[in-house]
Amino acid sequence: MDALDNEPSFESAVECICTIYRDTREVDDCLPVIQAVYPRIIALRPKIREAAEAEDADTLRGVTRLFAEAGEAWVVLIARLPDEFRSLVEAVLECCARDKERDAISLTFIFWYELKQYITLDRYAEARDKFADVFSQLVDIMIKHLEFPTPDGDKEDLFDGDREQEEKFRQFRHSMGDVLKDCCAVIGVTECLSKSYQLIQQWVSKYASQATNTHVPHWQELEAPLFSMRAMGRMVDPEESSVLPQVIPLIVQIPDQEKVRFQAIMALGRYTEWTAQHPETLEAQLNYVISGFQHSSPEVVQAAALAFKFLGTDCQKLLGGHIPQLHSFYESVIDKLKPASQEEVTEGVAAVVAVQPVEKIYETMKLFCDPIMARIMNLANNAKDEQGQRAVAGMLEQGLHNMRIELIPNVADHLQLITIFVQVVSPYVGPGQENPAVKYCGEILPVMSTIVMNFTSSTPILERVCRCWRYMIISYRTAMIPLLPILAQSLASGFELSREGCFLWATDAIIREFSDGAEYVDPTTSEAVYQFFEQQALVFLRILNELPPQNLSDGKLHGEPACSYLC
Repeated sequence: MDALDNEPSFESAVECICTIYRDTREVDDCLPVIQAVYPRIIALRPKIREAAEAEDADTLRGVTRLFAEAGEAWVVLIARLPDEFRSLVEAVLECCARDKERDAISLTFIFWYELKQYITLDRYAEARDKFADVFSQLVDIMIKHLEFPTPDGDKEDLFDGDREQEEKFRQFRHSMGDVLKDCCAVIGVTECLSKSYQLIQQWVSKYASQATNTHVPHWQELEAPLFSMRAMGRMVDPEESSVLPQVIPLIVQIPDQEKVRFQAIMALGRYTEWTAQHPETLEAQLNYVISGFQHSSPEVVQAAALAFKFLGTDCQKLLGGHIPQLHSFYESVIDKLKPASQEEVTEGVAAVVAVQPVEKIYETMKLFCDPIMARIMNLANNAKDEQGQRAVAGMLEQGLHNMRIELIPNVADHLQLITIFVQVVSPYVGPGQENPAVKYCGEILPVMSTIVMNFTSSTPILERVCRCWRYMIISYRTAMIPLLPILAQSLASGFELSREGCFLWATDAIIREFSDGAEYVDPTTSEAVYQFFEQQALVFLRILNELPPQNLSDGKLHGEPACSYLC
């Protein structure tokens, strides 16, 4: 303990004391030792203020570790005896509050989680009540620490070009978000959300009148509570009726500062289950999210795509009557988005298509998918005939090759969008009735087969086509029986020409769904599927026999574990 007062020995002393903690985790067996050590540890509390005022980061970090690891080791005693160990909990809280540079606060995260785990048990309800005020203060402290730094002058770079520090801060914020979830579990979601709402209100009353399109004063004080709302979203029940009806209408009026707008949209995306039960708030939220697609910041656009996905998925029934508007929106944005955002927006739209009446599924699916297929065919036509492109007057061969290489991922990305519709739009149709989604699949199957024949050496395209075919089988099962002959022929031809294992991956789905004894599958279909499997197996074995031994060491064919699919 004396060594803590000497700078050369401080770090070693901290390590030694923390070792003592680890040796006293069996608290019932080590109670005499804990009773001897505890008062000495509490006597160190003034060092927190001294280190903070001296801006001595190393000392503050060491002292924080002393209190936090003591709490971790003796957490069960804290839960049993909240009055006796309150000073230790308050010391950890003070460490969090005084750590202005956020160098030491991460050392406390495990303690708060462990304490939450115990005091949320019924047997420790008394401790939960007695520590409620501590966790309430912890919410305030964490939200304050969530704030981005305020640069000197008019600097736009918040971290002075230190990208590593910026990334560290972003990761750190999500860890603090986990602590906020712990607080929700202890003191309740309503109180925690109320704190965020009050901070947003305070900003609005102070600075909203000063905000312009180019300048939002003290935006950090607005962005942090928005982030906290986003972080706590998972803990909020869709039935919450105290805070969200007030704060959601406030969020959609948030000014257009990049980081604030990003956080506001992400926060809305967290509460879409609540929105589904409060349809009166949907239109304003949807307009706010859709307007985010026009933002100059790529991050805001990506946030809008993700939020739209959740709005479409969770509010699909509310949006079911707005197909024309959704189609107009979808066509206006899909070509401007990155592939990941394209998929997210498509998931949201497909969820709405999925709740259409059965008699409208075909025409609605066709409305959205036909333009995608047209894009695929256009891209494929531009990419497939490399030799023909080389003949165009004055064009460099390498430049044309690069053009083709760039087009191939675009074809694959658009094929993935069709697959999303196949995965999500899976209407229930009675036995003997035509499935409208399968009817549409029958229209695009020949086009996909043609693409496969034209791109036998383009693995990304082949894999996406096979993935789409596989999900046709998984989503529609026996309704796909009329399409099995052409699908089986396409898989067989594609595998023989390309030797890509993805064709066996799709074959595997057919065999599983239509094998002998499968539900609602007649023996004739099973026999046809067996013959198809036999054909694929013979082709595979012939290809395997032709390959040199050095290519067989990993048991794979063109990067795919082909043998396992056949087995």
